[in-house]
Amino acid sequence: MATVKVASEQVAAGDLPAVCIRTGAPADAYVTIVTKVRGASSWTLALLFFGPLGWLALAVVSLSMGEEFSVRVPFSAEAWEHIRHVGVTGYVMLVAGVAGTVTSLVVGPEQLTLRLAVALGLAGGVVVVAAKAMLPRIGLDATGRWATLRHVHPAFRDAVLAEPASDRADS
Repeated sequence: MATVKVASEQVAAGDLPAVCIRTGAPADAYVTIVTKVRGASSWTLALLFFGPLGWLALAVVSLSMGEEFSVRVPFSAEAWEHIRHVGVTGYVMLVAGVAGTVTSLVVGPEQLTLRLAVALGLAGGVVVVAAKAMLPRIGLDATGRWATLRHVHPAFRDAVLAEPASDRADS
């Protein structure tokens, strides 16, 4: 996968080449993705050493810090449908795992049933993370003028770089 830097206004408006950001195929649609930028700094990772309470604090800090940045990026219908399918499957597994765990604890905590429910929930969480990993990573520079798109297809990067130099960062 590749990285490309473009003007943040261009990304926010969806003024990008009609090349799928994931597969490099011709894009069928532009998808709006809302992401957090300028989030929690690296010091917050120290909270990992404080066990479950630290993990909870890290989750709260990570969700509350940063600003939302909406971008419109091109996807082929097939690529976007695949990402959506994986994400929905993961959320269904996660909900089924939680429901199964609660049911097992209420009805009768048989070891096998409880373990299967917890395993299903954990597997669902992994699938959700995998779906999120299929999306491009978006970051802003300190000025907010340039957006860096990471984890994009090389054909998308090449199409962006083929545009006039005034529309992109020099890097």
